Amino acid sequence: GARFPTDGKLVSSRVTVDQQVLTGESWPIVIHQGEAVLGGTLNLDGDISIEAASTAASGTFARVVEVIREARHSKGNYQRWADRVSAWFMPVVTLLAIGAGSFHGFYYGADRGIMVALSVVLIACPCALGLATPLAVWVAFGVAAKKQVLFRGGEALERLAGIKAVRFDKTGTLTTGTAEVSHCEIDPAQDAVFVKSLARLLAAGSSHALSRAIQSYLQETPAFEGSAQLKQIAGRGIEAWVVEKNPTAASASQYRAFLGSADWIREIKIPLQGIWQQRLQEVREIESSLTVLADERGILALFMFDEQERPGTRDVLKWCSDEGLQPAVLTGDHSGRAARLAREWSVPVMGNLLPEDKLREIRKIRTNIGPVLMIGDGINDGPALALADVGISLRSGTDLSRESAAVCLLNDDLTLIPWSIGFSRKVVRTIQLNLLWAFGYNAMGMLLACTGWMNPAVAALLMVVSSLLVIGNSLSLKQSFSSQADETDRTEKASMEEIPSQETHTENNHLIGERQTR
Repeated sequence: GARFPTDGKLVSSRVTVDQQVLTGESWPIVIHQGEAVLGGTLNLDGDISIEAASTAASGTFARVVEVIREARHSKGNYQRWADRVSAWFMPVVTLLAIGAGSFHGFYYGADRGIMVALSVVLIACPCALGLATPLAVWVAFGVAAKKQVLFRGGEALERLAGIKAVRFDKTGTLTTGTAEVSHCEIDPAQDAVFVKSLARLLAAGSSHALSRAIQSYLQETPAFEGSAQLKQIAGRGIEAWVVEKNPTAASASQYRAFLGSADWIREIKIPLQGIWQQRLQEVREIESSLTVLADERGILALFMFDEQERPGTRDVLKWCSDEGLQPAVLTGDHSGRAARLAREWSVPVMGNLLPEDKLREIRKIRTNIGPVLMIGDGINDGPALALADVGISLRSGTDLSRESAAVCLLNDDLTLIPWSIGFSRKVVRTIQLNLLWAFGYNAMGMLLACTGWMNPAVAALLMVVSSLLVIGNSLSLKQSFSSQADETDRTEKASMEEIPSQETHTENNHLIGERQTR
């Protein structure tokens, strides 16, 4: 369960490695002697030896971090625009007051000139202009925090409101990143309960993700009546010497049983009956992930796997499509599995992508479509999260992905994504209304003051009213979204209850591309 400290070359014969954190690949892969291992990936087998090829500071992990740092510099500073305008406000007001006061003083006397200059200064309201953006943003932060959404500054809110496209990571974002048995096929000539209990016995001998999925799938199956000596073979599966209790026989029957990859079953020359030969070929053609249970006489059962789809995945993708945000999914998974998911989710799914490929896709979208939102959770998503106009990381994401993202969700509820987009749009409209009022008020007020139509006492009162209107408009954002948040919670719960078939898939749709994952 330890992570490789740096890049290197495998000295041992073979090892099973989980590369999900770097590549986004759903299933562990087998690395053979002489092949490269990447720093930061997870060793799923026992003690092994590697020959270091680089220092930790120059390995793959360090390069990904450097890409993230460089990508973050490509973002602008939209939120600072109001501050730059405010910096010029008082000099302009001072010049107008001096100019208007001098003009009226020259033509109508010094007393009138002083009153006009005073009116110009009093009617000017830098407070409204200065509060227009930050107050709305501060209120928004409080509302979002109650929904367990954290924004890294007001710029993230402003950028999120203007996105034109959305890109999702798959593994760990739209799916949980854990395996589940989608389908089990048992030899019709065998007793189903016996086969399942044997599979449960062998699966208990491994901590592999697929073995854990089989154990979970068979947790209600009766215990095997017998015993077994289990041996885990790295990159292959479980070999067992089974002693089966048979009350009708004089002695217990003994035989070897195997639970592992289809390639391993072929390698050890297990006989493949006609039906299983054809079925394995069908599964291979549709890129299904597969574990085989067999004994010395032949195959007993096939276990096929799928990832657990997060609740709300399809609703969120549909919402993005309805909003014209052109959603697509970026994944390191095999193209066969990506094609199947594209059919199920009705959105483009691009497979076989490395971190640099995702980075190129984000650059292309920004050039051809416009501002893009990237949602991910792994180290491999870090560069894309940093380069995207807005990045969102889920709670289950790695520290690096959360550091790269402009928005962090404190839970893995995907429905917070459309909520956050709608929320940011409302906040930006509030900011724009505040700025429109602040500029309009100051322009009209100073114009009237410069012409001498404004009494200083009235000017002072209007300045206070102007600030109060901006404050009230910003606080109304809190009230409206606090009530909307409660209503959204109720609507989401009701919609999830109305879609019982969302997580139900047909047998064929559950078949994923066969990979050598043991």
